[in-house]
Amino acid sequence: MIDSQSKINFIISCRTLISFQGHDYAYCKSLRKEALQRGWNVLVLANKLLDKEIMQELDAIPFYTVDLGKRFDVPFIRHFLPKKISKLIYLAWNFILHNFFTYLDLFQIKKYLSKLDHNLILFPTMTISNLFSIVKFFESISTDYDKLNLAFVNHFTSRPDLESSPFPDKLHCFLYNQINRSKIENKIFLFCDTPQLSKEFSIYTKKNIEVLPIPHNVEHGLDYQGCKTKSLKIGYLGDARNSKGFNLLPDVLQKYNERHNVAKVDFLIQCSIRVRMQKECLSAIKLLEAIDGTTLFRESLSSKDYEMLFNSLDIVLLPYSSNMYHSQTSGIFSEARALGKVLIVPANTWMSEEVSLFGGGVIFNSHNPDAIESSLNKAIQNYSTFSLQSKKRSVNWKLFHNSNNYFTSFLNSLIFKSKA
Repeated sequence: MIDSQSKINFIISCRTLISFQGHDYAYCKSLRKEALQRGWNVLVLANKLLDKEIMQELDAIPFYTVDLGKRFDVPFIRHFLPKKISKLIYLAWNFILHNFFTYLDLFQIKKYLSKLDHNLILFPTMTISNLFSIVKFFESISTDYDKLNLAFVNHFTSRPDLESSPFPDKLHCFLYNQINRSKIENKIFLFCDTPQLSKEFSIYTKKNIEVLPIPHNVEHGLDYQGCKTKSLKIGYLGDARNSKGFNLLPDVLQKYNERHNVAKVDFLIQCSIRVRMQKECLSAIKLLEAIDGTTLFRESLSSKDYEMLFNSLDIVLLPYSSNMYHSQTSGIFSEARALGKVLIVPANTWMSEEVSLFGGGVIFNSHNPDAIESSLNKAIQNYSTFSLQSKKRSVNWKLFHNSNNYFTSFLNSLIFKSKA
């Protein structure tokens, strides 16, 4: 049983932690810092391709062999089987290999587990691709480690396309049933970071899915006071993905420049590409290169450079697809909210609900470049009003979304449920 006096051996297990790309680094960094301040023994297990700078900063161990984005091809089946069947085999083969490698990797975790202290293993960016092997491995060693709990934090919807994704999803049903029927079910705790995700996943399990704060924030640049020049800075942050509307950016920015050439703005666009997403984004990057007033950041940025870029922005553009972001979160949105930035967000999402309630931004209809351009113009024309609203909201946002509150909610949930 976990209680407030337990000595905790805390393992942050994040197989997608490789570089500064994405929010794995920010998430693990904030959690590690908070746990150390609480006097816990802390260990970070990352991917074997881990960047050396991050390895040193977080004292992290390269541990996992396969990243979430790794795909194993089965080229010979393409020539002999119908496309639909070959795709099913391809997906099944990748599922098997992801779980196979994870199971093998986890054999090494026993050297980091304590027989005396309480072992708490957190999977801060849970994905379903290797969930099966994680549950089965810890079932296999459960009798050797009495004081052991697993905590999974989910950020991803089970309905990546509202228009076509079946619900409930059969794979999610199968995998969550591994938890529901597991002999260590009472040692597994489930979390997410939006009420919408908690509600969505309640169809897969009777276990309570607690909503946690988002623990990472970008620090305020003390020397930046916002919009010092006549030129507003509008930014797209994060990696280049169609689900984040990156493919729409050339059309949106070109339309704005053609229709509003009087208003001077600078577009600052991050466009680092994850390997498996190159085909869908390279053409958009080439088009962006030709648009006036646009600066591209092609590589993933260090923590310091990312914070400098974020602080320099006046408006943050999130042209995301509501098909995917209807329930799942955006770390960039949370960071922008904490900094008091003006936001442009898609309708029918967790983000639009926040902006509807507290202001500080403009909401557009997803997948529509004209609607996004119109919202961008509205945000620029009414920047002062939206900026005041967003700065006012940022105070309460930071009171809830921070690493201290994350751990308070996290621990209270574990203590309460362990005693139940």
